[in-house]
Amino acid sequence: MDSSLKAKTIAEITRSAPRDGTAAFILGRAYATGVAGLTSDRKEAVYWYGIGARAGNGSAMSSLGNYYERGLGGLAKDEAEAVKWYGRAKDKGAPAGVAAYAGALERGIGGLTTDVDTAYDLYRQAADMGDAWAMAMVAHAYEVGKGKYAKDPVEAVKWWGKSAAKGHPSAMLVYADALAAGRGLRAPDESAALQWYLKAAERQQGRAMGVVAHAFEIGRGRFAKDEVKAGQWYQRGATANDLWSMVTYGRYLESGRGNVARNEAAAVRWYEAAANLNDANAMVELAQAYEMGKAPLTKNAAEAVKWWGKAAQAGNTWAMVQYGSALASGRGGLAKNGEAAVTWFQKAIAAHDTWGMIALSDAHGQGLGKLPKDEYQRANWLFKAMEGNNARAMALYGGLLEVGTPNVAKDEKGAVELYKRSAALKDVCGMVALSNAYLNGIGGLTKNPAEAMRHLIDAAKGGHAGAMRSYAAALENGTPVVTKNEEQAIVWYRKSAESGDHFSITKVVQAYELGKGGYTKNEAEALVWLKRGAETGHTWSMGVYGQWRANGRGGQPRDPAEAVRWYREGAAANDPWCIALLGQALQEGAGVARDPSAAVAYYRKAAEMRQPWAMVLLGRALEERVGVPTTNVVEAISWYCRGAEAGDAWGMELCGESFEVGKGGQQKEMAKAVSWYRKAAEAGSLHGMLRYGDALEHGKGGVPRDLAAALTWFKRASDAGDPKGKLEYERLKGIVTPNMKIAAAHDRDWARSVLGLHS
Repeated sequence: MDSSLKAKTIAEITRSAPRDGTAAFILGRAYATGVAGLTSDRKEAVYWYGIGARAGNGSAMSSLGNYYERGLGGLAKDEAEAVKWYGRAKDKGAPAGVAAYAGALERGIGGLTTDVDTAYDLYRQAADMGDAWAMAMVAHAYEVGKGKYAKDPVEAVKWWGKSAAKGHPSAMLVYADALAAGRGLRAPDESAALQWYLKAAERQQGRAMGVVAHAFEIGRGRFAKDEVKAGQWYQRGATANDLWSMVTYGRYLESGRGNVARNEAAAVRWYEAAANLNDANAMVELAQAYEMGKAPLTKNAAEAVKWWGKAAQAGNTWAMVQYGSALASGRGGLAKNGEAAVTWFQKAIAAHDTWGMIALSDAHGQGLGKLPKDEYQRANWLFKAMEGNNARAMALYGGLLEVGTPNVAKDEKGAVELYKRSAALKDVCGMVALSNAYLNGIGGLTKNPAEAMRHLIDAAKGGHAGAMRSYAAALENGTPVVTKNEEQAIVWYRKSAESGDHFSITKVVQAYELGKGGYTKNEAEALVWLKRGAETGHTWSMGVYGQWRANGRGGQPRDPAEAVRWYREGAAANDPWCIALLGQALQEGAGVARDPSAAVAYYRKAAEMRQPWAMVLLGRALEERVGVPTTNVVEAISWYCRGAEAGDAWGMELCGESFEVGKGGQQKEMAKAVSWYRKAAEAGSLHGMLRYGDALEHGKGGVPRDLAAALTWFKRASDAGDPKGKLEYERLKGIVTPNMKIAAAHDRDWARSVLGLHS
């Protein structure tokens, strides 16, 4: 810049620009970049570049040529016109013009014949004149060997440094890379590298922003650990489309690290953006987001598997293992393909991934694909993964040592040592195994419940779903080393449920349904968790969710068809209760066309799987000739009593009735009848309560007459809403209460004897 213009304001330059080519160029650049209080305006920039160029300013000529080449500022793209202005700028001796003309020669645009050698001679000329871009091109020539320049890493780094020092942002980044790696230098210089990364980051180089962010994240070089600054730089890098920054900033948003406000939905959006730019790490995060149903996504196994596959194709070894596992199990709608699964595990191993080794170990254990079952190879691949310092492999190999196999000699002490190593490396499975070792006193350890619980809690805090559940159970019931705390128990059950533990899902459902553990009764929330459990393959959740939808519970309208859909899901998973529920829906025609024959077939299938309620339903159908050609009371009674023996309260009542009346070939045995009525009553059967109460009132089946006990059972039936129970309670209360008052006034023992009131 002309020294006479350095101190002038933009207003003064504007006044000078129509007559001064240098001033016109400065004003054009100010409009191009939007500095000095001006709004960026390329058309204004073109106008002033044109004035400066026609006034003979070489820099203006070069800039005007650039606008013609790119078709900016309202100009039609015209490479020939661009080259004309580059040539004029070169002839004027403008460094930028010489460099721009060299670029045109290298590419052969605007009518020029490609001439790489001459182009790089001109780059060197412009570089010697101080042009930063030309310096970068000379550096590139030395780096790759271009034109007359032989490869020379030392010269390349020297010129990258010169270009960086002149303010070229991309050169700053490349020079920083060279300093960090020691490329073309005697040794790496991390401190200097980080300073150049920072300069490049401040000039909007996205990748440099990511490096600076990481330096603040871990406390690298002169950068003190500062997660707040790390989060800020990751955000800037993400906005500048640096893929690493996009993914890492998403993780900050998800976890709330570095004072970044937690926002799961925003995190997922960054993962999506980076994944769509083909970043493998982002694809992994997106796959996990679909698997877990992170907001704003819903759980979608098919989408998860799709992204696992893309990440695997992009070379991510963890994704290779996950995609292989999906192929092995048929997850996400994939056709089961054991051979393809093994191939992906082997690809991960080829990239030295120890998780691939663990997966291949399991494949040998199962005999997956064309692999024969091979316990030796199973142990061998675990051992190799352990040698690669995989903490999970240590825990798993420790398990083989603990029990002993044909290929691994039993060694409890060795197992415990591996559990300790695994736990020290923060592997949750190692922590659980070590907890069990202390609990059971194996491998020379003294039984120590407190130490066992400490490691179990560590595993729970580390996210092990089973450990969370076990810790929750300890809190729920209390142990010698854990104080009973129902509210904290539900907290841990919920965490375990969120990790997919099915038993814990039932606990969360019950907490909302019954208002336990500090939860307010909320059937709508219970229904949400039931659906979540059903969608993760929990058959109990499928059955209960179906029942709730059939009955319109949880704030949702009755939807028997939706109920049947879930009964079918559970039945397809071979759950006997869901099979029985589907049978009942078919018998009643609820949400599905009525089909009594199919209903009985389902009842029989579930009954033969020892489902107690199904046994009773099958017996009822046989007795009442529902879906069967003839009545079969004998078989019906057999199923009632089998259901009773398996714990079904209704079956207990019906089995008792068969003994009372001698139904289905049974001998009348009132004592057995009353015994079953009592069991039914204790199991919650309202009819069982009434029948056992009747037996107590009249002294049936060898039961001593006890009006007070009878009154208690009638009251329980009444309190449960049974109309007959209410009538019986009121009737008997009218007998017992006044007689007790009269008798007690004379001789209480005599009164109790007469009324049959036994202690």
